[in-house]
Amino acid sequence: MLTLERVANETMTCGGFTWARSRTNPVTGFMVATPGYEKVIKGWDGSTATIASFVTEHILEVSTSNTLWFGSWMEGGDLYLDISENIADMREALNAGRCRGEISIWDCELGKVVYC
Repeated sequence: MLTLERVANETMTCGGFTWARSRTNPVTGFMVATPGYEKVIKGWDGSTATIASFVTEHILEVSTSNTLWFGSWMEGGDLYLDISENIADMREALNAGRCRGEISIWDCELGKVVYC
């Protein structure tokens, strides 16, 4: 069972995490941030309260879609939370990333950043 503690722990130890209720994490395709849903927590202390608040605020968007996921990652001690779309085709995902003003997307299969 997925818990907020696991999300926080995976984010802290692995640098990020992707999840959605009642679904397994994507292992193929590319994660592209959805505009208007990014939240940055400066100097995150590892608490689950911030993650819980973000999930509560956006649970309907993710739970009613087959392509949207919650995402978290760490950068320079800050926590980033967003809603990302899983796009199967790399070319389409890169184009979506560029159109959305993203610096990069996430390759689920290779587990690495791909710069737009």
